[in-house]
Amino acid sequence: MSFKPSSRSATQKLGIDARTRLLLLGGPLPDSVALDGTVVDDDADVVLITCGDAQDVLDNLATGLALRRPDGRLWLAYRKGGREFTRAHLGATVDSLNLDLTWFRQISLDDEWSAIWFKRRTEFQKLNH
Repeated sequence: MSFKPSSRSATQKLGIDARTRLLLLGGPLPDSVALDGTVVDDDADVVLITCGDAQDVLDNLATGLALRRPDGRLWLAYRKGGREFTRAHLGATVDSLNLDLTWFRQISLDDEWSAIWFKRRTEFQKLNH
């Protein structure tokens, strides 16, 4: 079995299209994410938080949750291969906030960035019932 890279763009993987209401929080946006859609300040279909460190998560996660639509997506993007801030650090920081979030899906945005889609546990349970 060989690995076959996805032909979908990072923007498509995140669920962003021309009709998407997009909220961007945190650090600079990865180069691979094209800004389709409309950038908004609230009522977002997709919230993308770019996390360079735990402080980016702490500063933006509760706000991102509050400003997304109930059926919207919440993505946390982080650099691959970083020793200072890894996927494990990201997960531990999210857990420390007690926001009832669980990891749902991880994607590769490009050679440098990955993103994890987090859902509230109640949203995740609805999908499995």
